Amino acid sequence: MFANTLEADTGNYVYPKVLSLYETVISICMYPKVLSLYETVISICLYPKMKSAVRAYHNEAKWFHRNYVPTLEEYLHVALVTADVTWFTIIYFVGMGRMATKEVFHWVLNNPKIIQATSTIIRVMDDMASHKFEQERGHAASSVEC
Repeated sequence: MFANTLEADTGNYVYPKVLSLYETVISICMYPKVLSLYETVISICLYPKMKSAVRAYHNEAKWFHRNYVPTLEEYLHVALVTADVTWFTIIYFVGMGRMATKEVFHWVLNNPKIIQATSTIIRVMDDMASHKFEQERGHAASSVEC
């Protein structure tokens, strides 16, 4: 019974977030100046990032439903994906049009140190700022608890 409830609740949590990310990237790719990058962005970035986002959101939902508090290392491994810095970086490059090459997208997906550092800063700042609100409404543990 618990497993069925968990899967239903996880789907309700994960699906809207992933759909929103997908729709954002697709809508940006439809602008005329970036339409030529559409295939590159879809094949190189969208599918791999969607898979990792789904896994990360699913882990967060499991932690919440099981009242599990991960170690800080476990948390950051998942939370840095859901910070969406990689998504925004990809979107910035897509907006640059022809200046963004396949190599740029590969570079972003290899998780360079600047993306790791930015993701960590943004995630921890968000956790500190939203901690009280998220605990009142019910949310998975954040870096504050870990």
